[in-house]
Amino acid sequence: MADADLLGAAELGDHDALLKALADGANVNATDPKDKKGKTALHWAADCGRDDDVRALVEAKADLNAQTADGVTPLIFAANKGEADCVEVLVGAGAILGFQTKKGRTALMAAQEKLPKQSEKEDQDRYARVIAALSGGAAAKSPAPAAAASPAKAPAPAPAFSFAAAPGATTFGAAFGKAPAAALAPAASP
Repeated sequence: MADADLLGAAELGDHDALLKALADGANVNATDPKDKKGKTALHWAADCGRDDDVRALVEAKADLNAQTADGVTPLIFAANKGEADCVEVLVGAGAILGFQTKKGRTALMAAQEKLPKQSEKEDQDRYARVIAALSGGAAAKSPAPAAAASPAKAPAPAPAFSFAAAPGATTFGAAFGKAPAAALAPAASP
């Protein structure tokens, strides 16, 4: 029961209920058996930008590098949404920066792809903070894979970021996907 309470509190953003579920002995890395994606409470908190919940779950020793069925980590969720406070907490706690989704996207790639799409200055600033944290800012130190909190095998280092179309890419707009090369061609100089 405490596991379900923890997941529900993380999904709904009820910080007091999250703390109570942790105090009641909830498994901090539990997933809902009905959820085919396999999100933990830390995934929910990071995805929804709840840095207080992220901090509480990190302190409770949540798996920083837990991956969903699609290979998405809490860090990738937070970076994709531009949740700079959550990214900084996760990076500072030692989340591995180079994990890739099944589509080959890292947290840094997700943020870099979203930044140019932001029209509001506040959103641009949030994504810029995310990119700085993931690009080696003072807090952005990645532990050696042996020191990682995840039992999963550490991924190979991510390739350098590029806006070029991925080999075999055929669609535009898929989550963490690449745009067709024609959409990314540089504009003619004035």
